[in-house]
Amino acid sequence: MQVVPLKVHDLDRALAFYTEKVGLEVGMDFTMENGYRWLTVKVPGTEYPEIVLMQAEEGEDISGQMGGFVFHSDDCAATHQELVKRGIEFAEGPTKQMWGIQAHFKDPDGNGHLIVQPTPIPEQ
Repeated sequence: MQVVPLKVHDLDRALAFYTEKVGLEVGMDFTMENGYRWLTVKVPGTEYPEIVLMQAEEGEDISGQMGGFVFHSDDCAATHQELVKRGIEFAEGPTKQMWGIQAHFKDPDGNGHLIVQPTPIPEQ
């Protein structure tokens, strides 16, 4: 997987949220001849996948269009605390599930994302 699209209403607001609060870094940011801005963010130190922040049309309802991303964490509680310090509001704090511990947050456009600390799979 190379890129995953995410529609947003304001590219600069989304860029600030994903870099300053979530902790991602800019992959690419340039404007094409036709005026389209190609803007991607990614996990620091990785090449792919990149999230392509795509400008929604004026008045377009984008709520519920994106299923969200799952970010891996070795320590969901610590990641949750760090993101709360950065100003991210969580719909659900760290909660134990069958598959591990997860926390749920939304971006300024209502796209929901998870932080997941997977339960180790026992060796067989």
